[in-house]
Amino acid sequence: MSQAIALYPTIDEQLTTKLGFEPGPFKFSYTTDVVQDMETQYLDVNSSVSLIKFEDPGYQWDPDNKNLIVRRTSYISNPAFLFGQYGVVPKDAELAVGVLWSSKSVNMRGAQKLTTFNAASASPVQIDLDLDFSPGNLKHELYLEMIVYISKPGNAGDNETHLGNQPGLILGTIDTTRIVLEGNGSVFPIVEVAEETMPLWWVVCAWTDILEDGFDEENVKICINTAHKNFDQVYSGKKIQDSPLFLEIMASSLQTIIHKAQESGSWQNVKSGDDLVPGSIGAAIHYFITTFGWDVSSPESLSFSIRQYLEDHM
Repeated sequence: MSQAIALYPTIDEQLTTKLGFEPGPFKFSYTTDVVQDMETQYLDVNSSVSLIKFEDPGYQWDPDNKNLIVRRTSYISNPAFLFGQYGVVPKDAELAVGVLWSSKSVNMRGAQKLTTFNAASASPVQIDLDLDFSPGNLKHELYLEMIVYISKPGNAGDNETHLGNQPGLILGTIDTTRIVLEGNGSVFPIVEVAEETMPLWWVVCAWTDILEDGFDEENVKICINTAHKNFDQVYSGKKIQDSPLFLEIMASSLQTIIHKAQESGSWQNVKSGDDLVPGSIGAAIHYFITTFGWDVSSPESLSFSIRQYLEDHM
């Protein structure tokens, strides 16, 4: 295992604390005829990589057919600590804050400059994140890394020759975030069908290998029958929390899928998280039971914990 060692001062955790970096709240939305705001949930902000997700109250957002707008305003309260002999760049250099983003499941990545500043800039330095992802460019997770790099080199003095001073040189990461994407297609594949002789809804479990097959409508899905006389009671454009019937469909479907997974020879892998392909059915179920705290010790406990979670959070 190799490890890169920087030959110049970089921004470490101690310096980040001195800078007074203040991350703002994330705001997620998408556009239809108007901008639709979504609700942010912070799952873990105490680790080195913050874990968050968002939910659409109208249950319309899906990474395959809706865009995703990500916004956040953050601040660096004490940028002067970055400049001069005891900082990371010469005192007359210019720094930039940028964001590196990636969604590994679709092999997409990119970068965007957010702001520039120097030693004479007013404090605090405001950092505005504003990303707009087109439909189909994201899946499962979005990883954001906020970095500081040299925008313009300075004239290094005699006591500054040890500092980094090359344009584009990354000096450190001040914030990292992993965003779980949970639209209709990623939380639960739902399809609408029109079958007059069929029931209002049913579940299709067509996977071969739960550890590898993707959590998508090819392998598992809820079918909701638009031709059924009671279809208009399912959701019909209302919010999920306004439709007890839809909540019950979700709960029953999730319970059915987890029960079928328990009958497979791979259930222990699903529970432990071992040998799971990212984006697989097994990985999705592992995420549900570990992140949401669903009790799989008995059918009764599973039924209760799923419904309690959905009623409290949707």
